[in-house]
Amino acid sequence: MRAPSSPALLATEVRETARERGALLIMSDFDGTLAPIANTPSEARLAPPARKVLARLATAPGVGLIEGPGMGFTHLQAAECRQILKGLATDLIEKLSGLRGVEVEPKEFGVAVHYRRAYPSDLAEVFFQVEEAREAHAPHLTTRPGKKVLELVPNVPWNKGECALWIRDRWARTQSLDPAVVYLGDDETDESAFQALRGKALTVRVGSGHRGSRAARWVTDVSAVHRFLAALAPPEGVEGETREAPRAATGEPTRGPAVESA
Repeated sequence: MRAPSSPALLATEVRETARERGALLIMSDFDGTLAPIANTPSEARLAPPARKVLARLATAPGVGLIEGPGMGFTHLQAAECRQILKGLATDLIEKLSGLRGVEVEPKEFGVAVHYRRAYPSDLAEVFFQVEEAREAHAPHLTTRPGKKVLELVPNVPWNKGECALWIRDRWARTQSLDPAVVYLGDDETDESAFQALRGKALTVRVGSGHRGSRAARWVTDVSAVHRFLAALAPPEGVEGETREAPRAATGEPTRGPAVESA
């Protein structure tokens, strides 16, 4: 079994590659990677020290911001599923409302059913209702499992791997850069990104799910991610050595400075 990577050594490796390339792009999952997993997704919070580290990364020379409105993409087939998903979310909320600890999270392009706090005796009903919903809307929807969550999403050839490649290529082309790329994630859904970015980025799996992971490296937990980012960021008031990368022209940064959160 591979030993976990040292956050400090990882940061040194990334810093050297970014110095050679002149730019750095970090893509990351949020809960379970940047923030501890909470009872519900809405309760996940980024710790203030980690927020300060990301703020330093955002203003570091050679690190650009990914701007939300400038990086938008909607798959045509996914867009056609909006109404189906809206109705499906309402239906699942009604059917699962009697099960304690089960939360239905409507999204623009999906419906997530979280069962982290559910009674074990209720799980069979949760799985049955999700599968029944998928079958009712086949072949338009598919089921995507994660950590204590089942997601119903449009059945299109688009996942975190496709998304990560699109972000990297779009950002690099827009800024005329060839950045060093880092991708961090803790979930099974991040495996598609680890696979797609193999040989193109430093991919890091967070937590105990590293066994069998396609990621090149792994670290133990969220705290290790914070130590990695802190070692990578310049100290307060100190400028880095790489040239300053231009930022996208419009919009606000998405969820984290210099970090695209999934």
